[in-house]
Amino acid sequence: MRVDDNQRVHQGDVLVVLDPTDYQVQVDQAQADYEKSKADLQRAQTLKGAGAVSQQDLDTDESAIEVAAAKLKDAQDQLAYCTIRAPSDGRIGRKTVETGNRLNVGAALMAVVEDVWIVANFKETQLGKMRPGQKAAITIDAIPNKTFKGVVDSWAPGSGSTFALLPPDNATGNFTKIVQRVPVKIRFDQDSIQGFENRIVPGLSCEPSVLLRGGEANRSTPLQPQTESIPVTAGR
Repeated sequence: MRVDDNQRVHQGDVLVVLDPTDYQVQVDQAQADYEKSKADLQRAQTLKGAGAVSQQDLDTDESAIEVAAAKLKDAQDQLAYCTIRAPSDGRIGRKTVETGNRLNVGAALMAVVEDVWIVANFKETQLGKMRPGQKAAITIDAIPNKTFKGVVDSWAPGSGSTFALLPPDNATGNFTKIVQRVPVKIRFDQDSIQGFENRIVPGLSCEPSVLLRGGEANRSTPLQPQTESIPVTAGR
């Protein structure tokens, strides 16, 4: 293990190193096969000039070296997979692996949380004057007496109920109009959260207010910051 819980990493940093012994052996074997095929081809080309080797034998040796080169490249790739690197800048979270563990292919090792934003569930009646790019004021319960700045990024292509496990069917003839809520994505202003990056984490309750034209403000119900996480898995 090269990282610890909650550690900040940069893209390309080494996170985990798997035991490369078996894969190094495969690379050595593939390298030896490639060198042998290369020598056989060179010998066949020399003999072909003297008329001692047929064109068919030469073609066979050329195909053999191409196969050996492909196997060598695959073995080198497998060896490279033993070094697992951070896919992006972020912080380590949900780390489930320790030094000495035996891993299965596809097992989740940790997550790299690379960015933080808010998904605010505004009422559909509040979206009339809301536009991408509008400013937002954000308060977080865990950080009292501090108001952060944000900007409206976008909103979902459907209400929350549309993406529910059992979305409502309004074609039954018993439709009752209920005000729906639409997820609106709000990004933090990076200068605003400077010094608080490690304190703004997934699961905290917060409340944003979008500043509309004419001085109005739309407030959503308390919600939680969302994050973009990239899972790091064991592969071969």
